[in-house]
Amino acid sequence: MDGAYEYRKTCGPCTKVEADAWAAGHYASFIQARRRFEDQESGSFTPEVIEEYQSLVRRGSYDDKAADAASGWFEQLLEQRLRASGIRPSANIPNLWDAIAAEPGGQDVIDDLDRLAGNVIDFEAHIERWLVLLKVSEKTAKMYASDVAEYLNEVPAQVAFVRETVVDWHERQLLAGLISAKTIDRKLTALKGFHKHLVEKGLIDRDGPLGRPFEGIVTQNKRAAKTSTETRAWSDEEITALYSAAKKKKNSQLADVMALAMFTGSRIEALYQLRAENIDLQTKTMMLGASGDKTAAGKDRLLPIATAIMPLIERLLEPLADPRSFLLPVRHRNANRSHGTVKAFSNLKSQLFPDSQREATFHSFRQSFISKMANEVEAPEHFTADMVGHENNKSMTMGLYRGRARPEEIRPYLERLHYKGWTLD
Repeated sequence: MDGAYEYRKTCGPCTKVEADAWAAGHYASFIQARRRFEDQESGSFTPEVIEEYQSLVRRGSYDDKAADAASGWFEQLLEQRLRASGIRPSANIPNLWDAIAAEPGGQDVIDDLDRLAGNVIDFEAHIERWLVLLKVSEKTAKMYASDVAEYLNEVPAQVAFVRETVVDWHERQLLAGLISAKTIDRKLTALKGFHKHLVEKGLIDRDGPLGRPFEGIVTQNKRAAKTSTETRAWSDEEITALYSAAKKKKNSQLADVMALAMFTGSRIEALYQLRAENIDLQTKTMMLGASGDKTAAGKDRLLPIATAIMPLIERLLEPLADPRSFLLPVRHRNANRSHGTVKAFSNLKSQLFPDSQREATFHSFRQSFISKMANEVEAPEHFTADMVGHENNKSMTMGLYRGRARPEEIRPYLERLHYKGWTLD
């Protein structure tokens, strides 16, 4: 295509490179327009059409006009696909889908409509788009594409991201011993990335049956890293130093959160979800995990409040008029409410204990609590498990039939919990 003359005619003097670039752009636009027309005539559903239709359907769940538009568009696409395939469903078969399936090529049409409706995900169509968005090197993209395609060829498409399928595949890879652990990790990384892309595009529901197929599956590298960076508990001296330093820097909320963690063994995220309505001063109890927790065992834990931190709880509750108010207010806009405190604690820890790195973190307060309850207080193991939200499945009796310990049962042990040198004020 000779674009030089046309370019000079419209834009003035130019170099050959400029003219070629201008012509190539027009040619590419023409090719895309022709492809769209051919796709429309053939009745095929491109990834763009599928994504646009499914987006309209999702919007239709709360927008009646969008729902009507999606319904009308589906009818149009169905008619177009049948016409392109030369299929005329028999009027003698009452069910339209049975009538379509009975025709030659009818099952292909139904399969296409399933992909359009999101009943079956067209994985192949999304692999290339995922890699483009991923922005990795050409070599890595080819490896990832090969890894995902190989996996999808090994398992049925309908259950490709069902947890049992993924776990079974991963175990077969490890047990076969035909490829290195490093290669298995790369394949797993590719699959996780592709699955995340499908979730972000709305093709897989994060909270649905296909939403978390990789939960609990750890790569060999991460397993080794986890072992080498296992956190330890803080000593009483370290805890006193951290708490006193936070007070001296007038970071009262950081000091408050540390005190709460010391006497509940709770994760910081759960502490930041506590609301005024979760505290009962009359019975001296709190409900942790009322808004959900990292684990099922951590949800809705009714726990005693230690006498050592009762003044702190009362002080935090005093300004809260609304029962739904969070016990620990924040000013930042980060979705993670504990974000600011985690950052402040990390800075404080680095100043006081620069060599601790990842061997001791805020999570170490949880380990200190568990260690003290076991070794110093000598509380029954299942009491401590109930406090911190751990499963206790060592036996059928303890795991399946035992109910949670009552606050009054735990309280005598909690009251004996002590940190040498530490005081609330």
